[in-house]
Amino acid sequence: MDVLAYKVWALAAIVAVTLAGACLPYWLKRRAAGRHGSQAVLAISHSLAGGVFVTAALLHLLPDACENLALSKVMLLVATGVIFADLVESMALPNSQDYVRAAFEKDAQLVYVPKQAYVDRGETMSAALLSGQNSRHESVHAERSQHASHCPDEHVHVDPAATADSILHGHGVHHHHIQVGGSGALSWVVCCLLSVHAAVTGAALGMTTTVRSTIILAVVIIAHKGVESFAVAFNFAEAVPSRSTIVALIVYGLMTPVGAIAAVTAKAVISSSSSLLVQSVLEAISAGSFLYVGMMHLQDKTCSRLGWAFTKVLPEVFGAGLMVVVSFWI
Repeated sequence: MDVLAYKVWALAAIVAVTLAGACLPYWLKRRAAGRHGSQAVLAISHSLAGGVFVTAALLHLLPDACENLALSKVMLLVATGVIFADLVESMALPNSQDYVRAAFEKDAQLVYVPKQAYVDRGETMSAALLSGQNSRHESVHAERSQHASHCPDEHVHVDPAATADSILHGHGVHHHHIQVGGSGALSWVVCCLLSVHAAVTGAALGMTTTVRSTIILAVVIIAHKGVESFAVAFNFAEAVPSRSTIVALIVYGLMTPVGAIAAVTAKAVISSSSSLLVQSVLEAISAGSFLYVGMMHLQDKTCSRLGWAFTKVLPEVFGAGLMVVVSFWI
């Protein structure tokens, strides 16, 4: 098969994995696996993807980019990719304290907090989207206690629903009723930003000129989309109606093929030397992006919370070994 045929099969596999990852949260929910089951799946996925991303970026994308660009330019583009990935994550997951302060100043008696707001910067985006309800509740209560002096006693009342909620959560103190709910708007922001990132990686796949580069980049994107689609679908499952979820996930799943098709079309129009230059630029940017995402995956704390501190090494080594085998095999 020629390179184009490999790209078609790769895109089909990417779409299939994306849809499978998007369906997994609903399958776990129907089987009553709950949040613990979702975190267990995500923990293994994070470790595996981390090994794949870092190894692919260092062993494949960076050397390929250096074939047509000077090392200094490649490093500049890698830094651009890191900044781009961090920008996507920062915009998709705003500062939790800003949310709390804005909500508190608006209404000290009833605070609405988007469920995605509490993010440990040591966690990946997908892990943050699966954070437990209790940690969010405790974060709000801590923020509320800092403002206690601004709330006179005569204006403080205990909502019956809050009392019931405190009993259910095992709290021994009275506090304001805090509703922690999903934020549909933030879910759409997350989906849109990740779609842009998916289009860029798809364009990098579309610009490849060899079977080796196509397969390596396809493996990286498949690992990336599998974890990412799982987290996005889990987030939408709790925040947005199912019909909107289907539309959003279909659009998200098609962004990588759209980026690849656009790149293949552009490659057919521009000259060969220009296409090689564009390919190197996209590979360098993708390398920076994958390095950032990979390191975030490797820092994921889900395994530690589940008591799997040492078990996480196995999928990391397997992911890195997979990319090494692919490198020598192709």
